[in-house]
Amino acid sequence: MVAALAAVTMLAAPLALLHGGAVPAAATARDADRSAGPTSGTTALTHTQLVASDRPARPLSAGQRRYRRNQLRWHHQQAIHEAKLDHAAGVRAARSQLAFDRSINGLLRHHDAVMHAAEVRHAAADRLAEARYAAAVRAAGARRRAPTRHIGGHTREGIATWYGWHPGQCASPFLPHGTLLTVTDLATHKTIQCLVTDTEAHNPGRVVDLSNFCFEELAPLSQGVIMVRISW
Repeated sequence: MVAALAAVTMLAAPLALLHGGAVPAAATARDADRSAGPTSGTTALTHTQLVASDRPARPLSAGQRRYRRNQLRWHHQQAIHEAKLDHAAGVRAARSQLAFDRSINGLLRHHDAVMHAAEVRHAAADRLAEARYAAAVRAAGARRRAPTRHIGGHTREGIATWYGWHPGQCASPFLPHGTLLTVTDLATHKTIQCLVTDTEAHNPGRVVDLSNFCFEELAPLSQGVIMVRISW
Protein backbone atom coordinates (compact mmCIF):
# COMPACT_ATOMS: atom_id res chain seq x y z
CA MET A 1 0.00 0.00 0.00
CA VAL A 2 2.69 2.40 1.01
CA ALA A 3 4.78 1.37 -1.94
CA ALA A 4 1.87 1.99 -4.35
CA LEU A 5 1.27 5.52 -2.93
CA ALA A 6 4.92 6.42 -3.31
CA ALA A 7 4.90 5.31 -6.94
CA VAL A 8 1.83 7.47 -7.75
CA THR A 9 3.46 10.52 -6.14
CA MET A 10 6.59 10.09 -8.12
CA LEU A 11 4.61 9.93 -11.37
CA ALA A 12 2.44 13.02 -10.55
CA ALA A 13 5.34 15.36 -9.78
CA PRO A 14 6.58 15.73 -13.39
CA LEU A 15 3.03 16.29 -14.63
CA ALA A 16 2.52 19.10 -12.10
CA LEU A 17 5.75 20.75 -13.19
CA LEU A 18 4.74 20.38 -16.81
CA HIS A 19 1.23 21.90 -16.53
CA GLY A 20 1.24 24.52 -13.75
CA GLY A 21 4.13 24.08 -11.50
CA ALA A 22 7.44 25.79 -12.52
CA VAL A 23 7.38 28.60 -15.16
CA PRO A 24 10.19 29.02 -17.74
CA ALA A 25 12.69 31.82 -17.05
CA ALA A 26 11.96 33.65 -20.35
CA ALA A 27 8.23 33.77 -19.63
CA THR A 28 8.88 34.95 -16.12
CA ALA A 29 11.12 37.81 -17.34
CA ARG A 30 8.59 38.78 -20.04
CA ASP A 31 5.78 38.92 -17.49
CA ALA A 32 7.92 40.98 -15.15
CA ASP A 33 8.61 43.50 -17.92
CA ARG A 34 4.94 43.75 -18.80
CA SER A 35 3.99 44.22 -15.16
CA ALA A 36 6.51 47.08 -14.84
CA GLY A 37 4.64 48.89 -17.74
CA PRO A 38 4.89 52.66 -18.07
CA THR A 39 5.40 53.35 -14.40
CA SER A 40 9.12 53.97 -14.90
CA GLY A 41 8.55 56.69 -17.58
CA THR A 42 10.41 54.78 -20.35
CA THR A 43 9.40 51.85 -22.45
CA ALA A 44 11.53 48.79 -21.94
CA LEU A 45 12.85 47.15 -25.09
CA THR A 46 12.43 43.48 -25.69
CA HIS A 47 14.88 41.26 -27.44
CA THR A 48 12.78 41.35 -30.63
CA GLN A 49 12.62 45.24 -31.04
CA LEU A 50 15.14 46.95 -33.40
CA VAL A 51 17.00 49.93 -31.94
CA ALA A 52 18.38 51.37 -35.23
CA SER A 53 18.64 50.16 -38.79
CA ASP A 54 22.18 49.64 -40.02
CA ARG A 55 21.14 48.65 -43.53
CA PRO A 56 22.71 50.87 -46.27
CA ALA A 57 20.45 53.22 -48.27
CA ARG A 58 19.07 51.77 -51.43
CA PRO A 59 20.96 53.17 -54.49
CA LEU A 60 19.10 55.32 -57.01
CA SER A 61 17.86 53.71 -60.12
CA ALA A 62 19.03 54.75 -63.58
CA GLY A 63 15.78 56.65 -64.21
CA GLN A 64 16.10 58.60 -60.98
CA ARG A 65 19.72 59.53 -61.74
CA ARG A 66 18.73 60.70 -65.22
CA TYR A 67 15.89 62.80 -63.78
CA ARG A 68 18.22 64.49 -61.30
CA ARG A 69 20.80 65.23 -64.01
CA ASN A 70 18.10 66.76 -66.23
CA GLN A 71 16.81 68.84 -63.35
CA LEU A 72 20.28 70.20 -62.56
CA ARG A 73 20.90 70.94 -66.26
CA TRP A 74 17.59 72.79 -66.52
CA HIS A 75 18.41 74.99 -63.50
CA HIS A 76 21.83 75.75 -64.97
CA GLN A 77 20.33 76.73 -68.33
CA GLN A 78 17.77 78.95 -66.59
CA ALA A 79 20.54 80.78 -64.72
CA ILE A 80 22.47 81.31 -67.98
CA HIS A 81 19.33 82.58 -69.73
CA GLU A 82 18.60 85.09 -66.95
CA ALA A 83 22.20 86.31 -67.03
CA LYS A 84 21.94 86.84 -70.81
CA LEU A 85 18.70 88.79 -70.38
CA ASP A 86 20.30 91.02 -67.74
CA HIS A 87 23.32 91.62 -69.98
CA ALA A 88 21.11 92.51 -72.97
CA ALA A 89 19.08 94.95 -70.86
CA GLY A 90 22.29 96.63 -69.66
CA VAL A 91 23.59 96.93 -73.23
CA ARG A 92 20.31 98.51 -74.40
CA ALA A 93 20.38 101.01 -71.54
CA ALA A 94 24.00 101.93 -72.30
CA ARG A 95 23.23 102.41 -76.00
CA SER A 96 20.22 104.63 -75.30
CA GLN A 97 22.27 106.74 -72.88
CA LEU A 98 25.05 107.05 -75.47
CA ALA A 99 22.56 108.13 -78.17
CA PHE A 100 21.05 110.70 -75.79
CA ASP A 101 24.47 112.10 -74.93
CA ARG A 102 25.35 112.34 -78.62
CA SER A 103 22.12 114.19 -79.41
CA ILE A 104 22.70 116.62 -76.55
CA ASN A 105 26.27 117.22 -77.70
CA GLY A 106 25.03 117.79 -81.25
CA LEU A 107 22.49 120.35 -80.07
CA LEU A 108 25.12 122.12 -78.00
CA ARG A 109 27.53 122.24 -80.95
CA HIS A 110 24.78 123.58 -83.21
CA HIS A 111 23.86 126.24 -80.63
CA ASP A 112 27.51 127.26 -80.28
CA ALA A 113 27.85 127.51 -84.06
CA VAL A 114 24.71 129.67 -84.34
CA MET A 115 25.84 131.96 -81.53
CA HIS A 116 29.30 132.28 -83.06
CA ALA A 117 27.82 133.15 -86.47
CA ALA A 118 25.55 135.76 -84.86
CA GLU A 119 28.49 137.28 -83.00
CA VAL A 120 30.50 137.41 -86.22
CA ARG A 121 27.62 139.12 -88.04
CA HIS A 122 27.12 141.65 -85.26
CA ALA A 123 30.84 142.39 -85.11
CA ALA A 124 30.94 142.87 -88.89
CA ALA A 125 27.91 145.20 -88.74
CA ASP A 126 29.51 147.21 -85.96
CA ARG A 127 32.79 147.51 -87.88
CA LEU A 128 30.92 148.58 -91.01
CA ALA A 129 28.93 151.21 -89.10
CA GLU A 130 32.07 152.52 -87.45
CA ALA A 131 33.81 152.67 -90.79
CA ARG A 132 30.90 154.55 -92.35
CA TYR A 133 30.82 156.98 -89.45
CA ALA A 134 34.56 157.60 -89.63
CA ALA A 135 34.39 158.10 -93.39
CA ALA A 136 31.50 160.54 -93.05
CA VAL A 137 33.32 162.50 -90.36
CA ARG A 138 36.44 162.71 -92.52
CA ALA A 139 34.38 163.79 -95.54
CA ALA A 140 32.56 166.42 -93.50
CA GLY A 141 35.83 167.73 -92.11
CA ALA A 142 37.35 167.86 -95.57
CA ARG A 143 34.41 169.84 -96.93
CA ARG A 144 34.29 172.00 -93.78
CA ARG A 145 30.54 171.61 -93.53
CA ALA A 146 30.06 172.00 -89.83
CA PRO A 147 26.30 172.75 -89.55
CA THR A 148 26.60 174.90 -86.45
CA ARG A 149 29.05 177.31 -88.06
CA HIS A 150 28.05 177.03 -91.68
CA ILE A 151 26.53 180.24 -92.97
CA GLY A 152 23.79 179.82 -95.53
CA GLY A 153 23.22 176.11 -94.78
CA HIS A 154 20.06 174.21 -95.42
CA THR A 155 17.36 173.77 -92.76
CA ARG A 156 14.05 172.00 -92.62
CA GLU A 157 11.43 171.50 -89.93
CA GLY A 158 9.25 168.48 -89.45
CA ILE A 159 8.64 165.28 -87.47
CA ALA A 160 11.43 163.15 -86.00
CA THR A 161 10.89 159.60 -84.73
CA TRP A 162 13.22 156.82 -83.62
CA TYR A 163 14.11 153.20 -84.38
CA GLY A 164 16.71 150.71 -83.25
CA TRP A 165 19.95 151.87 -84.82
CA HIS A 166 23.55 152.60 -83.91
CA PRO A 167 24.46 155.43 -81.49
CA GLY A 168 25.14 158.78 -83.16
CA GLN A 169 23.52 157.72 -86.44
CA CYS A 170 20.21 158.40 -88.15
CA ALA A 171 18.22 157.83 -91.34
CA SER A 172 17.03 160.45 -93.81
CA PRO A 173 14.49 160.12 -96.62
CA PHE A 174 16.26 162.61 -98.94
CA LEU A 175 19.85 163.26 -97.72
CA PRO A 176 22.81 161.16 -98.85
CA HIS A 177 24.79 158.92 -96.52
CA GLY A 178 27.60 160.72 -94.76
CA THR A 179 25.67 163.93 -94.17
CA LEU A 180 26.18 165.37 -90.68
CA LEU A 181 22.93 166.75 -89.26
CA THR A 182 22.19 169.09 -86.42
CA VAL A 183 18.80 168.22 -84.87
CA THR A 184 17.08 170.75 -82.59
CA ASP A 185 13.97 169.93 -80.56
CA LEU A 186 11.56 172.84 -81.10
CA ALA A 187 9.87 172.28 -77.71
CA THR A 188 12.96 172.09 -75.50
CA HIS A 189 15.59 173.62 -77.84
CA LYS A 190 17.93 170.72 -77.13
CA THR A 191 20.41 170.06 -79.93
CA ILE A 192 22.31 166.94 -81.00
CA GLN A 193 24.37 165.91 -83.99
CA CYS A 194 23.96 162.66 -85.89
CA LEU A 195 25.37 161.12 -89.04
CA VAL A 196 23.14 159.91 -91.88
CA THR A 197 24.02 156.23 -92.47
CA ASP A 198 20.62 154.83 -93.47
CA THR A 199 17.70 155.73 -95.73
CA GLU A 200 14.14 155.77 -94.42
CA ALA A 201 10.94 155.47 -96.39
CA HIS A 202 9.40 158.75 -97.41
CA ASN A 203 6.60 159.83 -95.07
CA PRO A 204 4.83 163.20 -95.36
CA GLY A 205 6.05 165.60 -92.69
CA ARG A 206 8.90 163.39 -91.44
CA VAL A 207 12.41 164.79 -91.86
CA VAL A 208 14.62 162.39 -89.91
CA ASP A 209 14.61 158.96 -88.20
CA LEU A 210 16.90 159.09 -85.17
CA SER A 211 18.48 156.11 -83.49
CA ASN A 212 17.01 155.29 -80.11
CA PHE A 213 20.22 156.57 -78.45
CA CYS A 214 19.96 159.97 -80.20
CA PHE A 215 16.22 160.29 -79.57
CA GLU A 216 16.70 159.70 -75.82
CA GLU A 217 18.97 162.77 -75.67
CA LEU A 218 16.07 164.91 -76.85
CA ALA A 219 12.94 163.25 -75.39
CA PRO A 220 11.76 160.01 -73.78
CA LEU A 221 11.28 157.07 -76.15
CA SER A 222 7.71 156.72 -74.93
CA GLN A 223 6.88 160.07 -76.54
CA GLY A 224 7.43 158.49 -79.95
CA VAL A 225 7.65 161.62 -82.14
CA ILE A 226 8.85 165.21 -81.69
CA MET A 227 8.92 168.34 -83.83
CA VAL A 228 12.47 169.23 -84.82
CA ARG A 229 14.52 171.46 -87.09
CA ILE A 230 17.35 169.84 -88.96
CA SER A 231 20.23 171.75 -90.54
CA TRP A 232 23.11 170.54 -92.72
